[in-house]
Amino acid sequence: MNAIWLDADQDTEMDYSVEVTGRPEITGEAGGWALLLRAHGYDEGCFFGACVQPYEAYACTVDSLTCALTLSKGLTKGPREDLESTEITGCAAEAAAPQLWVLSAFAVGDDLGCSIRLPSGARFSVESEDSDYATGAAGISGTGAEIGRASCRERV
Repeated sequence: MNAIWLDADQDTEMDYSVEVTGRPEITGEAGGWALLLRAHGYDEGCFFGACVQPYEAYACTVDSLTCALTLSKGLTKGPREDLESTEITGCAAEAAAPQLWVLSAFAVGDDLGCSIRLPSGARFSVESEDSDYATGAAGISGTGAEIGRASCRERV
């Protein structure tokens, strides 16, 4: 899995939000991209698909093939547990357009959430509570996005 780490501190206990501007893959490849929250268990050589071992993280995943926004937890390579999921209505038509999408995620205490804003202005979101991963880094993963802009900031 390709990954860009926005914060390499796996021991951070801060509450934070992450936002990435990009767009789904339109080349016919699997169309998944994700924001990772509280990722831990990776090593420094784990950049741009070079991860030998999977690591654990919460993930806010946009799948433009199934038109779903999903908040999940587990290993980045292997079985994951879905915490919440919602259908992104109209995503097939919007995925074919060149405009950028905005994917946001937050981790505040046990509260986790994701939202996607489509070029049309439509928004979809999911939220859940979970305390399995109390610390960890933030990142972006997947081949299904052209990253336009990314930011990670502490929430107070």
